[in-house]
Amino acid sequence: MVPKWNKKRSKENPTRTDVYSMNAKEVKGSISVIECGALPNGVHYLKVSCQNSDTYLNLPAALECNDVVYGRTGWDSDKCLAFYRTDAIFAVSK
Repeated sequence: MVPKWNKKRSKENPTRTDVYSMNAKEVKGSISVIECGALPNGVHYLKVSCQNSDTYLNLPAALECNDVVYGRTGWDSDKCLAFYRTDAIFAVSK
């Protein structure tokens, strides 16, 4: 689905009409990915924001992105990042 943009006039410059707005809503369970990529060995990874150890422990053990599953593998406290990789081993309860 293509987003619908609403053209509106700028409050600072009423003659300007190239300002657009769009309604957005939260996607439950979503996580913002800061970076994604592939390592030379073909393993794909995701980097997500992670401020401290409590945040890290509350992140999901696995993420699914574009039909690919990534397991949580670590945390860099200096860079405030958590890492997910496709070669991580994790279990799913049923």
